[in-house]
Amino acid sequence: NGCHQIDRFDARRKQAPSLSYLESKTDIEWTYNWVMDPKSYRPDTRMPRFFNLSNTSDSYWTERNKVEAESIVTYLFDNSSEIELENAPNGNAERGQALVESLGCLGCHMIGEEGAAEDEEAVAPGEGARFSGYRYHGPNLSGLGSKVSADWLYTWVRDPTHYWDETVMPDLRLTPQEAGDITAYLVGIERPGWENPQIPPVDAELRDEVALEYLRAQLPSEEAAARIAAMDEDQTRAY
Repeated sequence: NGCHQIDRFDARRKQAPSLSYLESKTDIEWTYNWVMDPKSYRPDTRMPRFFNLSNTSDSYWTERNKVEAESIVTYLFDNSSEIELENAPNGNAERGQALVESLGCLGCHMIGEEGAAEDEEAVAPGEGARFSGYRYHGPNLSGLGSKVSADWLYTWVRDPTHYWDETVMPDLRLTPQEAGDITAYLVGIERPGWENPQIPPVDAELRDEVALEYLRAQLPSEEAAARIAAMDEDQTRAY
């Protein structure tokens, strides 16, 4: 909630996208793998990695990381609202690429060049790849086809504020065909290794142990244990 808007906490605009309609944007399998290791999808992301770090990578923590990441994405999707999406028309990817390169999209976004903006010391003209740091206002669009659906992307480029009313993404006043062409181009850019992300099996007993650990901070041990025993897997995961 420090970077993303989550209604439970406050309504101030955050620098990262709102998570209010996440279920309409991507799927839970993609989100799980993103949460586990954001840089494996986008090497130049500013999203930090929380799991499988040097102090949380032994056999116990490897399994616990799965429990916690699964629970995070369950919470997000259980609390995601639906938003109406337009149906993307058939587009021409070649025309879409020409539009992306001529409309100013690359003034804010990169496509490829991962890692070019990681060196934040001197991003100045004439500095080679580091000059692309000026195009870090929006996310790197590489691999977008592995993340979002054509309908979501089409709706987004047609009217960004429909999905996120506080976005700084401008309305480019695209025609339906122009938006369809841009969509066809961008959804065709996929991330190798992310063709079919999965959520691995989670140790249900360990999930109960982690939930019990949190409940013991609020309740006497016996009452906490009874609360866990009364929960089914879905309830424990959501808690």
